[in-house]
Amino acid sequence: MEKKNPIEEARRYVDNAKEILRENGELDTETRLYGDSKYVRMAGDTLWKGVLLILTMHLYMGYDGTKVKDTCDAGFRMATEIIDRCAVMLSA
Repeated sequence: MEKKNPIEEARRYVDNAKEILRENGELDTETRLYGDSKYVRMAGDTLWKGVLLILTMHLYMGYDGTKVKDTCDAGFRMATEIIDRCAVMLSA
């Protein structure tokens, strides 16, 4: 089975998330609020799956179950860096 290009797949997920809200979101143009949080959650979940596809460690560790210690160590470093950056953004 041929593996798909992860960048293209991640972008496809983003497009799908936009489509979910465009087709089902029922945006109130005055308040700029979506009428049904169900579709916002669906779009958000789709976006997150696209992000996971592009994170190399998710593929190697989460799907492939790599046994290579150096790869796992890099995954832990990358995860810690992402969490630390998010913490900075949330505290701003």
